[in-house]
Amino acid sequence: MPSATFAFNTRPATNESSSYFPQVLRTPTGLALIEIQGTLHTTQPSSDSTPSELGKLTFDGKTTWLWIGDHQRMEGSIVDLNPPFGVLRRVTRKQSEMEEESGSPDGTAVEIVEVIRKKILFTSRPEPIVNRKMT
Repeated sequence: MPSATFAFNTRPATNESSSYFPQVLRTPTGLALIEIQGTLHTTQPSSDSTPSELGKLTFDGKTTWLWIGDHQRMEGSIVDLNPPFGVLRRVTRKQSEMEEESGSPDGTAVEIVEVIRKKILFTSRPEPIVNRKMT
């Protein structure tokens, strides 16, 4: 039966009371799990090589807003994931520091990169926003 070694990337403990949001939402380059009901249409064509910008995500307490362009806004909430969602990364034996401890015959191991415990949930349709420029 195929098998792989799991390793958790340990980080220094963070102060849980400093922010309501977990590490994956607090960092600019971190991960965020976002659930949107329906389909979003953007003005930019998406291609496989270049990512297209969807909008701007802002949050305050338990309420979040997704600004899509200048004319739409979605309101969402932050909810707990039950069960939590694990993000895994496959590493080869050369990259792994557990070379001698690996019980995997093909030299691969699986590292637990992050555990996501909360998600941003958008359940309603986008609200139209009218911008008026003052002259």
